[in-house]
Amino acid sequence: MLTEILDQIAEMSIPEALMMVRKAVPDNNDLRMLKAQVNTLEYDFHSGTITQEVYQIGIVKKRKALVFFLGRMKEGDLAKIYSLFFGIENTSPSVISGVQSKTEILFMAATPVDADRLQINVEYDKIKDAINASLFRDNWALFPIMSVTINSMVTTLSGKKPAIVHFSGHSGTNGIVLSNESNKYEVVKTEVLKSIFSQFKTQCIFLNGCYSAAVAKELSQFSNYVIGMNAPFGDNTAIIFSSSFYGLLCNSKESDYLTSFTLAKSILMVKEENESNIPEIWQNGEKITLL
Repeated sequence: MLTEILDQIAEMSIPEALMMVRKAVPDNNDLRMLKAQVNTLEYDFHSGTITQEVYQIGIVKKRKALVFFLGRMKEGDLAKIYSLFFGIENTSPSVISGVQSKTEILFMAATPVDADRLQINVEYDKIKDAINASLFRDNWALFPIMSVTINSMVTTLSGKKPAIVHFSGHSGTNGIVLSNESNKYEVVKTEVLKSIFSQFKTQCIFLNGCYSAAVAKELSQFSNYVIGMNAPFGDNTAIIFSSSFYGLLCNSKESDYLTSFTLAKSILMVKEENESNIPEIWQNGEKITLL
């Protein structure tokens, strides 16, 4: 449901998208505040107070804020928005065909301004394309949180409880790197991640960051499977492996994580042979060795 809404607003201007969303949920304070900020931005631009470049940067930030607010909405409010966009009169989530049965994938990304830049947007687009091209695409819902902070991560996990949590960004043997409120570098250590994921039962956690295998091992006691990397690797490897994995997973009716992982590594052996042994998959604190 959220994926379809995000796809719809991606084709709209931010004022138009906000107008539609607020029409469905007029009492949402976050959206009311965002609308006021957009109005101010529009006024400043048309009055010549700010340049077009500053205006465009501001619009991008407001669009990201709208995506974030949608990502933490309750299912009932999302159903109202979905109904308005797609013309379904009954706004109960249970009557929206296929919505509740979808397996949700949370894509979390962090690109702090004081860290090396990564092609995270490309990775997200490739994963999205792979899912959309898969045989059972209607069974899956992908939704993003870009510039994820510790607050937005915990809030979204608590509210959505996704089956799969995908992290894309910088990491190390002792944790992952998120953004703080100023989009600066902030390390979330493994012990903190364990305390968070101990509260949620996920099918899979995918840590697409350098040296994340050590973190994957620790988190594997809280998820059916956890994927991590045992060394540094390039953007191209990260994108090929993750998009291959999700394309294969969503093409399998049984959601076969191990087979999807194995076949994605096979693709990597052809595309990026030197880095094909970097991805690892863990379960219950043990690395799974596959042929």
